[in-house]
Amino acid sequence: MYPLSINSRVVTVVFLLSAILSGGCAAQRTAPVISAPSAWRPPLTVGVAEQRRAPAMAVSADQVTFAWVGASESGVHQDIVAIRGGQITPAVTLPLPPTFPRDSQLIPAGGEYNYHLIWLDVDGQGTAQVYTAVIDRTLGVFRGVLPVSERGARCFDTFANPDNSLWVVWQSHTDDTLHTAYIDPSGRVLRTQALGAAQGCPSTASTSEARYLAWPQQGQIYIAAFSGSGNMQPPQAVVASPSLGDADRLRGVSVAGSADRLYVFWNITRANNVDESWFASGTLLGTWEPPQRLVLSSDEATPYATTYNTGPAYAAQQRWEGQQVAWADPLRIASDVLPVAAEIDGNKIGVLYFEAGRVAGYQPVAPTGSLLGTPRLASDRDRFLYLIWSDPQETGAAHFNVSATKTLLED
Repeated sequence: MYPLSINSRVVTVVFLLSAILSGGCAAQRTAPVISAPSAWRPPLTVGVAEQRRAPAMAVSADQVTFAWVGASESGVHQDIVAIRGGQITPAVTLPLPPTFPRDSQLIPAGGEYNYHLIWLDVDGQGTAQVYTAVIDRTLGVFRGVLPVSERGARCFDTFANPDNSLWVVWQSHTDDTLHTAYIDPSGRVLRTQALGAAQGCPSTASTSEARYLAWPQQGQIYIAAFSGSGNMQPPQAVVASPSLGDADRLRGVSVAGSADRLYVFWNITRANNVDESWFASGTLLGTWEPPQRLVLSSDEATPYATTYNTGPAYAAQQRWEGQQVAWADPLRIASDVLPVAAEIDGNKIGVLYFEAGRVAGYQPVAPTGSLLGTPRLASDRDRFLYLIWSDPQETGAAHFNVSATKTLLED
C-alpha cells in the first residue's frame, strides 16, 4: 500500500480530520512515481471512515460538498463536509435517523449551496427504502427525512434536472419493477409511478439529445429512453455482458453518455480476487461491439487535449497488454469526451478519456492503495474536474482523498 505525497497545508487538514473522525494513523507505504503533465492538484483528505466506495460529491458555485457514512461510539451516522471559498468546514454529523445507510448521492437543490441528499436505508420493518433530505448552506437539514420509495428498494439512481429538481429511479424490493419519483427543487416528493419490468439495478445517463436508463438482465444490458415527464420507452437489449464464472462477482454496472453515444462499464471481481473493468459503446438502435476488458497503453511523449480544464493528458489506447484498469466510474455529463475515473495497476488513481467509443487519453492523478470500491468524478460549470476516492488503510478505515484540476484550499 502506498502513501500520498501532499503539502504541509494538506498534512495539517489530514491530521485534524483523522483525529476528529477516527483517531487512527495512515500506514507507511512506498509511493510509485507519478509524473503527470496535468493540472491535478496534490490530494487532500476530507474524511476518514470504514466505507469502501467514495463519498457522495456535488459541486456548485464555489463550493464542493462531500457526504459519507461514518461510525462512532454513538453509532452509525451520516457525515458531511464542504470546501467553500478556499476553506474546509468542520465535519458535521447530520441529525438523520440512520440504521444502515448506504449509496448516498448529493445533487444541487433549489437555492444556492442547497443539496438533495438521497440514500438507501431500512425502515421500521427492516425493508430497504430510498430516502431524501435537503441540506442547506450551513450543512444542516433544511427538509427531511422523507421516504421516496413505497414498496421497498434494492438500488436506485437519479436524473438531475436544470431547475434543481430530480427524478429518482429504483428497482422494487418486492418485484422486478422499476419505479420513479419526482422531487421538486425544495425537496418535496410530489409523485411516484411504475415504469416497467427490469431484473437489474438501474443506471442513468444523458447524451446531448436524450436521457436513458440501463440495467443488466439475463446476461444482457437493456437500455430505454426516459422522458422529461417521467416515462420509460420500451427497452432494447443492446449488448451482452462479460461472462461470469460461478465464483465471480459483478460489482456494478454504470452507463454514461457522450454527445452522440452511450457507454456501459462493468466492474467485476474474479474468483481469484482480481478486479477488472470492462466497457462497450454504441447507440440505442445502432451496432454495439462486444465488451472489452479495459487495459491501458499510454504514450507519455504524445499529448492529448481533454476538452476539460485539466491541462494536457497522455495519448492512450486500449491494448491487450498494458496497465490493468479496475473500478471504473464515469462522469455523468454529456460531452464529446467522456472522463472516467479508475484504479490503474492496483496502485494509482487516474482519469481515462473516451472519445468516439475508444480510450483516447489518460492522466495519472495520485498513488493509492488497492481500491475496494468505485471513485467518483464531478465537473463544474467551467469544466474543472473533481475526483474523490476511498483509499483503504491498514487500520481498517479509509481516507477519503480528493483532488481537482483547480486549487481547493487557500495557502
